[in-house]
Amino acid sequence: MEEIFFEGENGAIVDALWGSPTEPIAAIVMLHPASADKSSMQPEAAHLINAGFACLIPNAPWARPAPYTFERGSANQEPMFRQTVADAVVATRQAQRRSGVGPGRVALIGRNVGGALCGAIAVQNSDVAAAVGLACLTKMSQFWQTSDHPVAKKQRAQFDTQTFNDSWARLADLDLLACAPNTHCQFLLQFGRLDNWTTSQEAKAFSERMGDQAGIEWYEDGHEFLSRDAMIARLNWLRAIFLP
Repeated sequence: MEEIFFEGENGAIVDALWGSPTEPIAAIVMLHPASADKSSMQPEAAHLINAGFACLIPNAPWARPAPYTFERGSANQEPMFRQTVADAVVATRQAQRRSGVGPGRVALIGRNVGGALCGAIAVQNSDVAAAVGLACLTKMSQFWQTSDHPVAKKQRAQFDTQTFNDSWARLADLDLLACAPNTHCQFLLQFGRLDNWTTSQEAKAFSERMGDQAGIEWYEDGHEFLSRDAMIARLNWLRAIFLP
């Protein structure tokens, strides 16, 4: 894959990895987790490119080189996450243009927070036909405000709690459960049974809300979600959508 740069929202320069076969089946934008950067998605991208998909992996705002880096240690989370979504929407259009794929031939694969934002991205580009969320929260705003998970509690304790919670309350419109029903996109969510971030009840609520528009899969894995079986399953799911 090669490193590329493009202009995101508000003039931000987004660094990304790009790779494509000669005649791609579809273009996939891959969204990395909060704990990593674009390089973390590169191994799976190599498999996808070999299978016929073009792949673009943008760095999220917190992982970019200065001066376009957002400070993760801020009580007000809203600017960073709205920038993340806006830049990812631009990335979907970049992937379309660079790959030359036609309308409706764009997909998303997001890990953790990247998966949680897939619905918000798909709402803003109707050419996104499929989205895969890996170990992602369906109601991310609620998680950070109220969850007893140690990471959520640590975040609330680290910052001014009122500012932190107010910013996440304003971000509820980006939640996967809020956005996904307003798209024409097919969703596949893959979870690990050993993951203590997402509950089976939340996954069930998403499935019931989405009906035939979404599938849920469970694997013997944790929050890092490195299951090879899951990777093969989502590749086959994407091929079934774009090569019916």
